Amino acid sequence: MNNINGFGSLSMIDILSLEEKFDIVFPDDYKEFLENYNGGLPKKNYLTTHLANTGEKIVLGSLLGIVEKENFDLGTCFLNMKMNFHLLVN
Repeated sequence: MNNINGFGSLSMIDILSLEEKFDIVFPDDYKEFLENYNGGLPKKNYLTTHLANTGEKIVLGSLLGIVEKENFDLGTCFLNMKMNFHLLVN
């Protein structure tokens, strides 16, 4: 993963606490990633993919962690998605 500028590291206690807080379970490999990097920013356009139906190029700009910057914070993004979903279905 030397193509990722990580935000630091997390303890497994922090990760388990986040899972409990939001009633979710992360895959083991994502937990390991959070322990080692706590999210981060890809170097250049390292993480890219293409949509099969349109051929559109998608560049992944960040990997979420538990950080103070709301743009990159896993908990903040989860709450925003949950609130937006609630607005859509109601």
